Amino acid sequence: MTFAYTVSVVDAAGAADDAALQALVAAAAAQWSQYIYGAGSIDIQVTVAAPELPNVVGMALATGGPGLYTLVGRTGALPVYEASASRELRTGQDANGATPDIFITVNPAALPSFSLDPASPPAVNKYDGLSIIMHEIGHGLGIISFRDDAGSFSLGAATWWDATMVETARGLFFTGAAASAVYGAPVPVTTLKNGEQYGHVGNARTEPASNDLMTGLGARYGWRTPISDLDLAMLKDIGLPVISGVNRDPLLDPFFYTQAYPSVAAAHVSVVDHYNQWGWRAGLDPSAAFTTTGYRAANPDVVTAGLNPLLHFEQFGWKEGRDAVAWFDTSLYLARNPDVAATGVDPLVHYLSFGRFEGRAIHAAIGAPASFTHGSFDAEYYLLANPDVARLALAAGGDPDAVAYAQYQSSGWREGRDPNAVFKVKDYLAANPDVQAAGLDPLLHYDAYGWREGRDPAPGFDTRAYLAAYADVANAGVDPLLHYLQYGALEGRSTFGDGVIA
Repeated sequence: MTFAYTVSVVDAAGAADDAALQALVAAAAAQWSQYIYGAGSIDIQVTVAAPELPNVVGMALATGGPGLYTLVGRTGALPVYEASASRELRTGQDANGATPDIFITVNPAALPSFSLDPASPPAVNKYDGLSIIMHEIGHGLGIISFRDDAGSFSLGAATWWDATMVETARGLFFTGAAASAVYGAPVPVTTLKNGEQYGHVGNARTEPASNDLMTGLGARYGWRTPISDLDLAMLKDIGLPVISGVNRDPLLDPFFYTQAYPSVAAAHVSVVDHYNQWGWRAGLDPSAAFTTTGYRAANPDVVTAGLNPLLHFEQFGWKEGRDAVAWFDTSLYLARNPDVAATGVDPLVHYLSFGRFEGRAIHAAIGAPASFTHGSFDAEYYLLANPDVARLALAAGGDPDAVAYAQYQSSGWREGRDPNAVFKVKDYLAANPDVQAAGLDPLLHYDAYGWREGRDPAPGFDTRAYLAAYADVANAGVDPLLHYLQYGALEGRSTFGDGVIA
């Protein structure tokens, strides 16, 4: 569970099996909670009463919506409001206090047609209660409109959902970037005059959106509809802290993948299947947190074995201290977060699922101590940070570290590419015009002369302060930056960065 929730049932007439209904709602909330991070606790109140929906075609099974709305901005002349549950999940701020965050009303006349057991599929002559309640929670999280039945904003305000829609000659469409990528096009919003318009998706069963959990075409007997990547993408587009797609793997991110590679959604192929069967071989990245070519180039044993790099990292790589992307060091995250290390979970997955929302610090990738064979040049970092160099190394075969260093020496530093997690090429040259005027490789200069002269490799690393604080390093007469990269970072030593390069 990633967000906490409570469930209460109000059934003054005793028209329902309240315990079964409460368990059903809790199960539905648990389904959503798998995919969304929460800084607060969402309180859901279910009332057994006839919904007041005079314009709904047929019998209303249930309704749902936010307990409160909070102003978040404007769209044109209209103020835009966010559902209180969304705000609380994002910020931890409980704007509505003791008032429930989500209200659901269940029609007692419809309850006999509900299958209330969330653990079993519904009978052919029953509506799936789990799907219905998940649908209503979706409204409570923010998939809801302030448009009236005529499509006008008679309240003089819009929801975040409304603000992400565009009206065209072909209809009304939800145009959030993640949802449009997952769906392969802007998502059709229900405009049928059936009482479901504007807060649902789909207008005909022939449309994929109409078979989604948030469909506006109503529930069907004997049919369980799970939460989909489209549902999660729509919530992501309206600001909720969605962790992953339904695959529950933030390293194989359907929102990133379909935006980066639109042909995948157009082909109606599962993102998981596409990456695992074809994507990694084509050098496609599964998320912004994993570089396929960089990982393969930095780990030639994975290439030799013909292994899927993402699966290798998730099963073995992180345990061996290998890094998946230039901006995240696996070993440092575990060293600085012993509670995470104690759980035995993939540190990058932890960071993407929890750590980034909790404000945990991350550090750029640093290679293994033995890998520093050219001063403080870090081949692992360089290959992870530069996919074009990684592709060059993979094409060349042989020693990828040698290819990386050769590229850095020949043109990389002139292009402003940084050679390790700390050193800043452009800053060093700007602060040391003599080095720039001489046309010298700035890293080579620092490793050979600069540190001895008290020059800093970056605003985030103070050479003199490091040597003054750590007598063992000073007495050994070693390059302080190289010491930090090989040993100091994992030992918890400070870089004494003051934002100034001297």
